[in-house]
Amino acid sequence: MRCLFQDNAFFVSLRFVEKNVSLQETMNHLNIILRILLGLIFILSAVLKLFPIEAFDANILEQFPFIGWTFSMILARIIIGFELTLGILIIVGFWMKKIVYPITLAMLAGFTFILIYSLVRFGNLPNCGCFGELLPFSNIESLIKNLVLITLTFYLYKKSSHTSYKYWWVSFIILAVSITAIFLTNKVTIYGDDFEIKKEIPATHLEQTVFSTGTADLNKQHLIVFVSPNCVSCRKMLQNLQTIHNIYGFRDTYILIKGEENAEIAPLLSAFPHQFIKLDIFDTYLIAPYLPLIALIDERGIYQNLWTASNFNLNKVIPLLQREGILEK
Repeated sequence: MRCLFQDNAFFVSLRFVEKNVSLQETMNHLNIILRILLGLIFILSAVLKLFPIEAFDANILEQFPFIGWTFSMILARIIIGFELTLGILIIVGFWMKKIVYPITLAMLAGFTFILIYSLVRFGNLPNCGCFGELLPFSNIESLIKNLVLITLTFYLYKKSSHTSYKYWWVSFIILAVSITAIFLTNKVTIYGDDFEIKKEIPATHLEQTVFSTGTADLNKQHLIVFVSPNCVSCRKMLQNLQTIHNIYGFRDTYILIKGEENAEIAPLLSAFPHQFIKLDIFDTYLIAPYLPLIALIDERGIYQNLWTASNFNLNKVIPLLQREGILEK
């Protein structure tokens, strides 16, 4: 009888151990899936910022205008390369506990702080730029997303082990290759101090004879809009301007378009004096490396305000243009 009881106890213990082992294996598989998912999110974030990278450049510059045009482009490419590297290392499972997860948490915390700053300064913008222009997230949506990712990363950090790798230098090679590839495929244009966003820039390159339609009086305060027919953000900007014009009515607003005449964009230009500029001379008129770009210029030919797609907040821009007399109503 005692032997039978002992045998039953043994089999019960064995089933309990088997159940625990099965549960542990399930959790291990789940953690691997979550780790791969986290890595893919970082890779997706990096890749989507490239389409177009100019939008991410502009987003950084709007948050930190004191760094200037050139450094904003350099910083954008480094961030994208860093995100891409983190995503790859997370999926591979390389140096997780010691390096990758702590850096990931620090990066997410930094992005979250910037989002809070942007939320306070600009409000809930429709696209924070975290996933580029193709997958827009508002500031609040992105803030929630970051908190979820921080929680997930911290969970994976607690579940990971202190595994050491002999070939630790491979991570630096991946980082170097990623950043180099981003710079080679998305070249940085060097701009001097005249292109820093907060400086007053003489608009001496704009002449009254530029416009073939409408009347242009550039001797008083006016608005110049720089666009390209092939730029999705430019088309959206022109649609916004048309909507504003239908409600409030623009005055002294002129549009410069990059390239030859384009029938597809023509309906978006009908309300404004405009001019198509040949590709080889358009950059001589453009004051910054981003499109679309809107510049408020005073009677002296000095830029007072610059807006890109990332900071053209209608709730703030419309009252300002009304005060400056650019809008009729």
